[in-house]
Amino acid sequence: MTWQEFREQYERDVLSKRAPGTKREAINAFTHFERLIKPKLLTSIKTSTIDRFSSLRITEDSKRNKGHSISPATVNKELRQLKAALRKARRWGYIATAPDFDFLREPEKLIEFIDTDQFTRLYEACESMKRPRDFRFTPAQWWRGVLCVGFLTGWRIGEILSLAWEDVDFEARTAITRWSNNKGRRDGIVDLHPVVVDHLRCLVGFHQLVFPWPHHKRTLWSDFEQLKRVAGVNFSGAFHRLRYGFATLNQGMYELKVLQSMMRHKSSQTTQRYMNIETQVKRTAQNLFVPDVLKSASS
Repeated sequence: MTWQEFREQYERDVLSKRAPGTKREAINAFTHFERLIKPKLLTSIKTSTIDRFSSLRITEDSKRNKGHSISPATVNKELRQLKAALRKARRWGYIATAPDFDFLREPEKLIEFIDTDQFTRLYEACESMKRPRDFRFTPAQWWRGVLCVGFLTGWRIGEILSLAWEDVDFEARTAITRWSNNKGRRDGIVDLHPVVVDHLRCLVGFHQLVFPWPHHKRTLWSDFEQLKRVAGVNFSGAFHRLRYGFATLNQGMYELKVLQSMMRHKSSQTTQRYMNIETQVKRTAQNLFVPDVLKSASS
């Protein structure tokens, strides 16, 4: 079987059932793999082939960060998609064994998240927003609602925008995240903080969705960049930094397994990658045991 024949079957029988984001990532990985390696037969793909792809890909320039090379994280993301595809090829009986994959070491950077000061600035700057328009609520109320839900629930922006009024219970103070709208692919009932409930009440209207956005999706991200400029805050990314903030600022308040469940992660290791450990270290440093002799010396 040729690589192209396998790819067509894989996209038809596997990727067609995956989430749109996962499908895009896989197709993007296959495209780069074909561009750099030009594979012919499926059986010709060996461990050395994968190593060759990694070495070529890591030296390419990044489209997002001009003048910088592709990050190891990007290459590893593409390797994971290739690994999943070739493991499926083995299970289908097209190859005897799947190649080994050596992932690149990623630098251990401090997690960037929206802290309370940045959140306050963003929240106050919502008065400057112009979209969405023509609803019973103001653009400022819409944006403050999104920020509040993201910061106090840890929901992804896709979950927030897909939330329907029929899944909100004001009396019980709960909301349901549907399997079709979250990466965990399962329904979940989430308890809402009273502050979140107050923000949602301001948005009650005749629309099916709590946060309708009748504009092109790209404008949502461009508007968030505008909000950051008005607020005078500087961090990379957009809405997902609220999720990082949720994980970081609530670490220590909940057991890891509980926080993992709240964020709907399959693995606690994934949850830990969302936490800025330095923040927790600063908190615990204030509570370290200090001998009396040192206390007296300090005084």
